[in-house]
Amino acid sequence: MYRPGELTKRELEAVRRSVVEQCGNYDPVEGCLPLNADCYMLGLAYRDSPLCRYYREAVLPARKDVHGIFSREHETN
Repeated sequence: MYRPGELTKRELEAVRRSVVEQCGNYDPVEGCLPLNADCYMLGLAYRDSPLCRYYREAVLPARKDVHGIFSREHETN
């Protein structure tokens, strides 16, 4: 069941694609290289979740499709 603020399946897929295709810190085998752990961007569930700093600064500006997901304009009241 969908809850307000929760990412839809389409949005989750867009975030996953942006990480896999454009994040310089992501490795398909190792996950997040600086953290030496799974990429937590792949486990987001809500629009107001904290974003990885590298993702926010390097990937998000280049991906307008994903940028809109996390912008305040996306929210509906």
